[in-house]
Amino acid sequence: QDGISMAQTAEGALNEVSNILGRMRELAMQGANGTLSATDRATLDVEFQALDDEIQRISDQTQFNGTNILDGVIASVDIQVGINAGETIALNFVGTDSTDLGTVALAVTDVTLSNAALSALDTAIDTINTTRGGLGASQNRMQSALASILNARENLSAAESRIRDVDVAHETADLTRNSILQQAAVSVLAQANVQPQLALSLLG
Repeated sequence: QDGISMAQTAEGALNEVSNILGRMRELAMQGANGTLSATDRATLDVEFQALDDEIQRISDQTQFNGTNILDGVIASVDIQVGINAGETIALNFVGTDSTDLGTVALAVTDVTLSNAALSALDTAIDTINTTRGGLGASQNRMQSALASILNARENLSAAESRIRDVDVAHETADLTRNSILQQAAVSVLAQANVQPQLALSLLG
C-alpha cells in the first residue's frame, strides 16, 4: 500500500511540473515571435523565470514519509509485493530541479533564446511524460499484486475456517460415539447386577 501511495505522490507532483513546462513552452513560442518589443519580452521572461522557480520548489518539497523523491538523489525504490525475496516492483523517479530538467539557464528575452528554450522544454516534457508512464505502469502492477495478496488471504482464511469446521464435526462425532459406548456399558453392568438378584429371589 505504501508503494502505491508513493507512486501517487510522485505522479501528482510530476503532473504539476508537466503543466508548468507546458506553460513555459507557450511563453517560449511567444518569445520566438520576432515582432515583440523588448518590454513584451521582459514581461514574458518574468513569468517564465517564476515558473522555473516553481518547478524547483516542487523538486525540493515533494516528499514521501519525510524523504525527497524528486530531487534527483533517489533514482528508484524497490517495493516488496510478495512474501518471497525478489518479489519486488521498482518505482523509478527523475530529478525535477532546474538542473536535471535543463531549464536552469533558459530565457525568452530574444528570438534565439526562445527557440533554444523550445528545444530544451520539449526534452524536459518528454522526460516527465516517460517517468509518469513508468510510475503509472508500476502503480497498476502494485495494485494487481495487492489484489492478489488480499485474495490469497481470503482463500487462506476460508480454508482455515473449513478445517476448523471439520475438526468440530470430528470432535462431535467422537463425543457422540463415546457417549453411546458409555451408556451401553452402564446398561450391561445394570443387567449384570439384576440377574444374580433375580436368581437369589427364585431360590428363596
